[in-house]
Amino acid sequence: MKFSEKAYANKAAITGHTVIDVVLLAAYVIEWVKGARSGGYLLIIACFMILPLIAEWILYARDRESKVVRHIMGTTYSLFYIFAIFTTSSPVAFVYALPMYMVITLYMDTAYCAAIASGGFLANVACVIYQAVTAGYGADEIKNTEIQLAC
Repeated sequence: MKFSEKAYANKAAITGHTVIDVVLLAAYVIEWVKGARSGGYLLIIACFMILPLIAEWILYARDRESKVVRHIMGTTYSLFYIFAIFTTSSPVAFVYALPMYMVITLYMDTAYCAAIASGGFLANVACVIYQAVTAGYGADEIKNTEIQLAC
């Protein structure tokens, strides 16, 4: 069997995505156990995490070089990210984007990475504006907002 760079990138990216989602899902389960999250919220998060991974692994099994894998990964993780930053009680949830940014660099596709990163930036800007309009920011919260936008 000959080496395929596309197949390698897909497998490494899906593996990375799986690790990220397992860690995040475990954190949300712990939050649920502590009573900080509702069962419905956990169910939504679980769907954001589990369904895309199932689709990615199935597509990879059928065609190891499938370009669809990266689009499912980027789109569904972006949707999860937007949901998370708009519904979280943590001021640092924006860091959820960082591990996925590392994973998508495996594809060495500048346009794809720029599109995902631009979407993340716009989501952060929208979240900051939404938070400023609906709840406002205290002086001690401004530094987190600056870091979120810089990130």
